[in-house]
Amino acid sequence: AFQAEGEFRGVSAESPFELLIRFPNANVTSDYPPLFMAFPVAQDLLQRIRPEGHFDLELSLKRLSWNGAVFPAGRITCRDARMRFVHFPFPLDHLNGEIQFNQEQVDFRQVTANAEEASVLMNGTIGTVYENPSCDFTVSSHDTVFDDRMAACLPEKYRKVWDAFSLQATGGFVCRVLHGRSWYIEAGFEPEL
Repeated sequence: AFQAEGEFRGVSAESPFELLIRFPNANVTSDYPPLFMAFPVAQDLLQRIRPEGHFDLELSLKRLSWNGAVFPAGRITCRDARMRFVHFPFPLDHLNGEIQFNQEQVDFRQVTANAEEASVLMNGTIGTVYENPSCDFTVSSHDTVFDDRMAACLPEKYRKVWDAFSLQATGGFVCRVLHGRSWYIEAGFEPEL
């Protein structure tokens, strides 16, 4: 079920329009509807995080001029959902919080989840197009097991440091990834040995 509201300024396929589609209490599976895959930013988001479960979805589409570009934007409110982020080796479940997106970036706002036995908090923005490669994203946890799965999250240049210590611990961490013209990773660890 969905709700739609909008305004079409002409009857041609090239006419300007504004359309807002809401899918309240959606149960999303990995077999995504064609509408979800209609725009590159939505395809990128779905391919990166593979969401499944219960969500409130909102999709806004706008064409501001005759035969102009269509600008998508939206909001995903996670309600005990699941996802598997492409660069993170832990599947996430019991996902709650808000993810907003537009044609240039994805914004995580106080998104909480369980990554196996650890609880994590995600905040920040990730660019999704060539013109906006920026990233300012923070993942934190207070109850993480530090083992080889955690090492798999690190860039290769930090893996050698990890491997030198053969770390087995539990504790908390804050990892902030910044990417503008070059990558920068700032990490703080509080292991409890």
